[in-house]
Amino acid sequence: MPTRRLVVRTRRMLLSLAFGASLAAPPAEGQDFQGIRSVLGREGSVDEGVLRVTFPRTDVEVMLAGVALAPEALAQSWFGFWPLADGRTMLMGDVVVLVSEIQPVMEEIYRQKLEVTALHNHLIGTEPTVMFMHIRGMGEGADLARKVRAVLGRTATPLAGAEEDERPTRDWSDVRRILGAEGEVKGGLIEFVFPRTDRLMMHGQRMPSTEALETASEFALQDLGDGRAIAVGEYIVIEEEANPVMRTLKEHGYNVTALHNHMLDEEPRLLFVHFWGIGEAGELARGARAALERTNARLGSSR
Repeated sequence: MPTRRLVVRTRRMLLSLAFGASLAAPPAEGQDFQGIRSVLGREGSVDEGVLRVTFPRTDVEVMLAGVALAPEALAQSWFGFWPLADGRTMLMGDVVVLVSEIQPVMEEIYRQKLEVTALHNHLIGTEPTVMFMHIRGMGEGADLARKVRAVLGRTATPLAGAEEDERPTRDWSDVRRILGAEGEVKGGLIEFVFPRTDRLMMHGQRMPSTEALETASEFALQDLGDGRAIAVGEYIVIEEEANPVMRTLKEHGYNVTALHNHMLDEEPRLLFVHFWGIGEAGELARGARAALERTNARLGSSR
């Protein structure tokens, strides 16, 4: 009888054969994503040759510990369109769903010939409960975008272009110094992305470590005033990093709420640690950096 390890290796080999021809070296920067953008009605952003398009759940106010979270901090569906050398596109994404939306969304995913790679919480204790359905697919870019619209149509997610959040924000220079990164400010929120430095593979091919595919660690702070903030994080770890990262987060007062997969068949096996905390922004940043230093993330100098 074949061992479990042999079965897994055989399955991965078959997947590599199925996808391998299309996963040769990815095309150069400057890929034309206009068809995808036209279908989704959003410009998106490009990083490492991958188009990322987001759909915040502005239809629902998500509360955590008495704080109304900015959609970008938690309740934001995203989809990464990764062009392949043969002209096809790989889709990876994460659909934010309420409990009542889980079954209709999954039915639509399979109706559209897409696949589910994970279904779970990221945080615990939110009101309402928010779940995350991770998906993947392969095909022509604009057709994949139409499938995405059909899936989102089974939720109450607003599909029209989102308005820019123009809320004033604090001076984040202290946090930037600690984390050694500039981050991106969106209203009262600042987000940081930390790619991994190791070689990530999917079906035998190199996979970029980027926010566009959620293959880089992320950390966000939302200003609460008076120097305080609420922090939400998602760190990507390999097996031997998982417990050192979670232990460090706990030592710095964070609530660790999930450890799980997002993808299938990637190498090395990637796990995702989700956490949150409330406190003085600088202290939150110091704890976040201490945990990041337990991973193979690319970090700038802390000053």
